[in-house]
Amino acid sequence: MSQFKTLPYAHQLTALERSQGKTEYGFLMEMGTGKSKVAIDDTARLWRHGHIQGMFIVANKGSYLNWATKEIGIHLPDDIPRTVRYWDGRIKEQGPPAFSSPALDVFVMNVEALAFPKSYKAAEDFLKACPSIFILDESSKIKNQKALRTKAAIKLGRLAKYRRIMSGSPITKNPLDLFAQCQFLRPGILGFTSYFSFRAHYANLFQMDAGNRSFKIVKGYKNLEELSAKLTAFTYRVTKDECLDLPPKLFNTLDVELTPEQNGLYKQLKEEAMAEFGNGGVTFAPLAITRILRLHQMICGHLPDQDGTVHEIPSNRIKVVMDWLEETSGKVTIWACFVHDILALEKAIAEVYGAESVVTYYGATKNRVEVIESFENGPVRFFIGMPKVGGYGNTMVASNTVLYYSYDDDLDSHSQSQERTHRIGQKRAVSYTYVMARGTVDEKIAKSNREKRQIAGEILGDKWKEWI
Repeated sequence: MSQFKTLPYAHQLTALERSQGKTEYGFLMEMGTGKSKVAIDDTARLWRHGHIQGMFIVANKGSYLNWATKEIGIHLPDDIPRTVRYWDGRIKEQGPPAFSSPALDVFVMNVEALAFPKSYKAAEDFLKACPSIFILDESSKIKNQKALRTKAAIKLGRLAKYRRIMSGSPITKNPLDLFAQCQFLRPGILGFTSYFSFRAHYANLFQMDAGNRSFKIVKGYKNLEELSAKLTAFTYRVTKDECLDLPPKLFNTLDVELTPEQNGLYKQLKEEAMAEFGNGGVTFAPLAITRILRLHQMICGHLPDQDGTVHEIPSNRIKVVMDWLEETSGKVTIWACFVHDILALEKAIAEVYGAESVVTYYGATKNRVEVIESFENGPVRFFIGMPKVGGYGNTMVASNTVLYYSYDDDLDSHSQSQERTHRIGQKRAVSYTYVMARGTVDEKIAKSNREKRQIAGEILGDKWKEWI
């Protein structure tokens, strides 16, 4: 009997050693360092010692099936009997429940489902039926303490014998995001049971008045060394640079010129934004971001109206990409944040390289596991995905050429999508290319994402003018 099915790296052994015997623990391991394997090995250890009978995994909608169909099979030792079930509107299972047998019963659910009564009840029944470990993958998805799924996760966590959070995000990116995640592990584990007390202690707050409203906004952070010291007691943090000898990341741009129609519309939309925001009042980041992303949509060649109807705008973008693809070899991963872009790219690539050469991965994709498998180990050469959907949990090291066709302000999903190709198993340098119209919001958003900076934090005050 082997303790491990797949041999762990030194940093993975360290994570296991530090979490041993802990009821609550956090694997704050950078994407690509193999934290899924650590969580599975941790579970196997607890099962072998008779501490648990169930493994409840909650993950992002784009990756939860990957746990059920791939990760468990790859890393859970073969001598451990198991049944694997996942939630898809109802419980879908491989084999009968294991509650009355010595087998490990694995139940996987997407985090969005926690907000709905039917799926919440299924999770509750599972956790009440047997002693379990509750693994919350990409735990930043419950960073909003007001969200229903956050409240549900914290409440369900009380039913689990062991709790684990997993996140690759740096702990200092936004310290306030940690509160709800740590509350899931154990209320008050950071010394605060109130979010507002926690925020007041670790954030510099600025009073802002807008008409009849008065509220506080965060203008930087404080006491971070103290927070890091507290986290050390129940989390393990490691980056790829610290533990892996991975090939480098290479960043490039692919320039595209705006058409006359786009130039005219860009000027018009820019003037509208200036008129709306330039009245001396308070400009809120979400409103400015909406205007910025609308400009970006237009640059990509489409613009939705107020009724949701999408209007095509003459654009050189796809032509530039198709010319670029002629000069590439091997498999190519393409990320686009708008469905319109994904479908347009799929059509253009299929016309040149054949329909069998390309797969897509976005909200409407049903056969997600098969899509990844056909790209990783099959004949498919081009993968076109939406970062918010396909950018989580999947391993895509068959490609070392990545193109960002369009991008938004979601730094987390952008960072996640980068790490699909730059992780354990990648032997080649990974090239990331951003399609970019110079002198437009294209350039600003791409740079912000590439350098992993939050857009909202950059456009406070009058800085939105520099973007638009």
